Amino acid sequence: MAAPSNDSRYYDSTIDYFTTKEDGENAPVVFYEFSELGKLNYTDYYWKDGDRVDNVAATFFLFPERWWIIAEFNPNIDDWFNVKPGTIIRIPRV
Repeated sequence: MAAPSNDSRYYDSTIDYFTTKEDGENAPVVFYEFSELGKLNYTDYYWKDGDRVDNVAATFFLFPERWWIIAEFNPNIDDWFNVKPGTIIRIPRV
């Protein structure tokens, strides 16, 4: 995979790739530097049956397009279409 372009939100981040699947498909992991932001606060959200990440984003951030904020703060979830009810999701306070 290529390095992020200059206009990517990942441009100044450290990105590493590691194999997570039996077929050898690579999955990116983004390492963030938060030294400028200080301590980040978040809310625990318990995923319910029928939830969608865009709807959860609309609830917390007013815009469903901001779903990626939730996805980036929950790198342990790689398939947002198959999150089990009861899973604790971190919702950052931005």
